[in-house]
Amino acid sequence: GAEAVGTPLEVQPDRGTVSVALPVNTGSEKVRRLLRLLAGRSLWAAYGDTLADVPMLELSPQPVAVCPDRHLRRVALRRGWRIIER
Repeated sequence: GAEAVGTPLEVQPDRGTVSVALPVNTGSEKVRRLLRLLAGRSLWAAYGDTLADVPMLELSPQPVAVCPDRHLRRVALRRGWRIIER
């Protein structure tokens, strides 16, 4: 029942290449895509590892910083969010 929202890839088999489709799924773009996917439903938990994930983590009643970079670690500690290390 879990779903993930990531940056789509563009596969060009005739050229043998794969590239990232824009816009990249980060920050406010990640929130926009997530809200569209949720379609009014609640977000149960959110997991992030960088400062760019803060807008998404703020949507969740259970934000979790996973092996966070130092910037997200500071935010998570200040806000009392759960932190998971390795």
